[in-house]
Amino acid sequence: MRIIKKMAEQMKAEIADAKEYAKLATHYRQEHPTVAKNYYDMANDELRHADMLHMEVVKLIERQKAMEPPPSVMLELWEYEHKEYVEEYGIAKNMIALYTK
Repeated sequence: MRIIKKMAEQMKAEIADAKEYAKLATHYRQEHPTVAKNYYDMANDELRHADMLHMEVVKLIERQKAMEPPPSVMLELWEYEHKEYVEEYGIAKNMIALYTK
C-alpha cells in the first residue's frame, strides 16, 4: 500500500523536525528562553504528529490483515520501518528531555 510508504516517510520527517527543534531549544535555553520554549513546544508537537501517523499506519495494517494477508514484502518493510521509528522516536524524546535538565 502506497499510503503506508508515504506515511512512514512523513513519520521520519516529523521525528527529524522534532530532533532539530529539540537541539535549538537546548541551544537557546539560556540566552533566549522564550524562543527556546517555543522550539521545545514545536519539538513535542512534531512527536505528536509522528504518533498520529503511526497510529493510523497500524490501523491500516490491521485492516489489511483482517481482509487478507498482506504481501510478506510489505510486512518486512513495515517491520524495518517500525523498528527504525521506535529507535528514532526514543532519541528525539531524549533530546527533548535535555531541555528541562
